[in-house]
Amino acid sequence: MSSILFVLLWVVISIAFIVTLAITVIKYAKEKQYSSYLASTIMLFVVGFISFVCIFVSLSFDKEYSYKQLFKEDKPKEVKHISDTPKKDLKDLKLGDKIIANGLEVTVTKAEFVLPDDGYSYSQNGKILKINYKFKNLEKDKKFIDNSNFNLTIDGEVQPQFNGMKDNKGGFQHQLEKGETKSSYLYYDVADMDKYQVNMDFKSSKKEYKANWTIAKKDIKEDLNNERTTEEVVPPQEPQTNEQQTVEQPNNSAEEQKKLDEAEKKRQKDAEDKAAKDKEAKEEAAKKAAEDKAAKEEADKKAAEQEKKQQEAAEEKAAAQKEQDQAAAQKEQAAQQKKQREQEQAAAERVKQQQQQKDQAAQQEKQRAAQEAAQKERERAAQQKQSQRDSNSSEER
Repeated sequence: MSSILFVLLWVVISIAFIVTLAITVIKYAKEKQYSSYLASTIMLFVVGFISFVCIFVSLSFDKEYSYKQLFKEDKPKEVKHISDTPKKDLKDLKLGDKIIANGLEVTVTKAEFVLPDDGYSYSQNGKILKINYKFKNLEKDKKFIDNSNFNLTIDGEVQPQFNGMKDNKGGFQHQLEKGETKSSYLYYDVADMDKYQVNMDFKSSKKEYKANWTIAKKDIKEDLNNERTTEEVVPPQEPQTNEQQTVEQPNNSAEEQKKLDEAEKKRQKDAEDKAAKDKEAKEEAAKKAAEDKAAKEEADKKAAEQEKKQQEAAEEKAAAQKEQDQAAAQKEQAAQQKKQREQEQAAAERVKQQQQQKDQAAQQEKQRAAQEAAQKERERAAQQKQSQRDSNSSEER
């Protein structure tokens, strides 16, 4: 439904763009007064068209959605082989199907019914189901996974693990390097059913991955290598009363009864020791898991601190470079200002020299004028004196 609404909304917006563009073009053609409106409308239409195309292109690269699903139902079809899709549960996988969760390839490879391998352990529900797992690290970073990420259910009910096998260690824990592959198995105490389901709930630091493998009874193998007789897998009977022993075994002597009691005590002691060892193994596994988790958190913390230091160093380097650039700019500006002052001083000096030269020329011109005036005055005085002499000479005559 959201896909249809998205398409309808875009159609309405497109029609609005086209109508606006048409109206603006018509008004512009008639009155020639809508240049700015025409330019803005065309720009808006182009931006909307580019956004529309980009939406479809980006949808085609989306792992969880595609543009083909815009006109279909919102719920995508279930898939069985994906890479890093935490928001989708992988359902109804089969034996041998692989998934990739946080760069870790996970496979449920095999399922088989087995028999107990000692005389003291037996199935409470009727069968012992052995599930085999395989893990491979596809990325550079180390990957950690353990048995707590898996369980077995029948009709949604979680089944207990079977801890009575000699090779059972109470679970598994793997720290995988790049390209490393590990295989493990778990035993479950189950009833005889037509199908079983293995569930995975794997959480990384950022995402959660869920998946389940459906195992049909016809796909489960029977392990005949450790087949034992019916007498060996019959659960131990409750101790009989003295009266029952007298009726059923009238010929048992006190010594034989004592041996039976000692054997029963030894069996119980062995069972208690085995339970204690299993508990100790589980505690050790849990402790190791906690240590690995703490180590991983410490490594993540160190990586974050290192990244923070690198970022701070980069910021300091950028600040220092900025200061250097500013200092260089200031230095260049000061040099330009100094050069400008020197040019101004030189120009002022030239103006001063020119003024001095003008003053000297004016002074010299003034001196020449004064000398000429004095010369003329002397000549006039000489002429007057000569005239006076000439006048006196005429009178004397």
